[in-house]
Amino acid sequence: FEYVAHLEVFPEIPKLEFSDLKIDKPICEVTESDVDDMIRTLQEQRGDWEEVERKAKAGDRVRLGYVAQVDGERVPDVGQHEIAPIVGKLESFPDLEKILKGAKAGDTLSKKLTFPENYRTAALAGKKVACEIEIKSVEEAKLPEVTAEFANEFGIEGGVDQLRADVRKNLEREMRNTVTQKVKDRVTEGLLERFGDLPLPKSSIQQEAREMQYQLQQRMTRPGQDAPPPPPVEQFMEGAEKRLRLGLLMGELAKQNEIKIDQDRVQAKLEEFAQTYEKPEEMIKMYRADSNAMDQIENIVLEEQVLDLVLENAKVTEKSVKFKELMES
Repeated sequence: FEYVAHLEVFPEIPKLEFSDLKIDKPICEVTESDVDDMIRTLQEQRGDWEEVERKAKAGDRVRLGYVAQVDGERVPDVGQHEIAPIVGKLESFPDLEKILKGAKAGDTLSKKLTFPENYRTAALAGKKVACEIEIKSVEEAKLPEVTAEFANEFGIEGGVDQLRADVRKNLEREMRNTVTQKVKDRVTEGLLERFGDLPLPKSSIQQEAREMQYQLQQRMTRPGQDAPPPPPVEQFMEGAEKRLRLGLLMGELAKQNEIKIDQDRVQAKLEEFAQTYEKPEEMIKMYRADSNAMDQIENIVLEEQVLDLVLENAKVTEKSVKFKELMES
């Protein structure tokens, strides 16, 4: 008995050279001003708003209603859309920001506004339209004092000094994660551009696409409800090919350079994750008891070790950026 089998296989990958890759790496430091800004945000979360009889200034909340005209149609059909933006925090909506500065309750205006691309009302998103605007009230924030009692509201014992220390620690963790992600994005873009023509088995791409489809469906499913139908698997094919190729390249870089998972870094990463919970020691035990969770952490660590290798050998240009600029870019 004789037969011929046709099998799809992954390509033979040559030696991956990356010493001439050009990578921009942001360098950042958390300052006392950044800590102050975060504590101000915490104060705002616990603050109250009081109506004032004056013109609006930075930091005030302005309640307004508006009606827009889009292609001859009234939006909304009846009544007004009501919003309450804060003056000084409308970077994505500069036209409205200009109107709110100096506005006062009772003002009515007729203006053309260019709405943000991601505006919540789809009929207005990204469009420049005529609007009738009514300023309903101007409100001033009344913030609580930063005291030991204020810190206790966030579960922090040790007073204001401990609050500032914890805030700094959290900001520094966010900073490190953001820098790592941005460097990873630039490294992977360079690798995909260089090795993007490696052929991949179609069956593997389809399998990856189905997995992405399933993951999205799980995220869309609410507790106690049936899973909604997911988008067609074809919509995931491009992303699946990119993710599969990147995983192949990262794994091959680790293999070719004999990178072994650093268990000390695994423990450090585990402790970092656990610190975001109220009882870190219990979370570490839970992670250790879950093989899937530990596999995910080890994969993250291995990926970071590969990134470190690339950065050590590539042409890296460091650029100093402020914390706020880093987080918003």
